[in-house]
Amino acid sequence: MAEENPKVRIPVFEHALPHQVLLEELQAEERSLPEDAKLVEEATNAYNAYGKTKNALDDWSAAHPGWHSPETPDGHKLEKLIEAIREAERKCKECDQKFTNILHRDDSSGERRSALCFSGGGIRSASVCLGVLQSLARFSARRTVNQGILHRVSFLSTVSGGGYIGSWLMAWAKRHARGYYGAIDELAQGSGTGRTGVDPEPRTIRHLREFTSYLAPRLGGITVDTWTLAAIVLRNLF
Repeated sequence: MAEENPKVRIPVFEHALPHQVLLEELQAEERSLPEDAKLVEEATNAYNAYGKTKNALDDWSAAHPGWHSPETPDGHKLEKLIEAIREAERKCKECDQKFTNILHRDDSSGERRSALCFSGGGIRSASVCLGVLQSLARFSARRTVNQGILHRVSFLSTVSGGGYIGSWLMAWAKRHARGYYGAIDELAQGSGTGRTGVDPEPRTIRHLREFTSYLAPRLGGITVDTWTLAAIVLRNLF
């Protein structure tokens, strides 16, 4: 059996910005420039070239298993393939950096772009993100009209549990009569802002809290949701 050399590191570079999606967002906001589309094409070509060099290394490694001394012809070939991947990776990172600079480019108003990111972690993450949203909304409400932190967010990035609260916010903004700004202003009127009454929070937030247990929203021994959940568990057990 051929030995493996632990000092040989095969580069792994799988990250890539969604260049085309981000470009379409910029175009929708009328913030894109003609050269932005050229950069997307450059990035696409860079990642295609990276994929080809990585496939070439994978194919060669499969045909030549084991460790190859740098002094041997196979060792020289391996070093060249690895160096080609590193060069392709460098070009990909350069394209990503250029595109990141575009995302943070000042627009005509002089404002820099910003993003609000919600991480994953199930319903616990969604609960924390809701609290962060409420705090940011209350802080934003103290600023000049439509000039608060949340009013000036350009991008919303979510994953897993963060996506639960992010999609809820966007659905609320879409249905609200005043759109995103209206949802943020109403979000700021939740508990802790002096609002009183039997229902101190907006109906949308109350609905979210009621359905936090989305696997069985209506708890209780005789509710349909509880029996449905039990049936699903039993079906998967047997």
